[in-house]
Amino acid sequence: DRGDGGVLSQVRTLPVDHPIARYLGAQDLKAETSRNASLGLSWQPSSAWSTTLDAYAIRVKHRITLSQRISRDGLAAELKSKFGESGIDGVNFFTNALDTRTNGADLVTQWTGPALGGALRLG
Repeated sequence: DRGDGGVLSQVRTLPVDHPIARYLGAQDLKAETSRNASLGLSWQPSSAWSTTLDAYAIRVKHRITLSQRISRDGLAAELKSKFGESGIDGVNFFTNALDTRTNGADLVTQWTGPALGGALRLG
């Protein structure tokens, strides 16, 4: 990983139960839970033309993401003093940082017809 100013730095991704991660605020992970709903409609007014509409809503609670890199002046010396770990300039760990909602719809229409002795499909 590159730190500020183009200088290489040692960043470790730690499990949440690692003593350094706990020291920096890591907590036990909760299981992600999700709910979703969807609805689909289709319409075919002729054999050449069809349309579909699919709508959806997805909710995820306790989404697991990677934390931002935790780094500060003197962190390497602090971690060496407290944990005997040397050369660590930054740390990140997994966390339940987000609840997300995704809503959307997909509309697809397609027309098929003759063209130049073959078939043309537009969609």
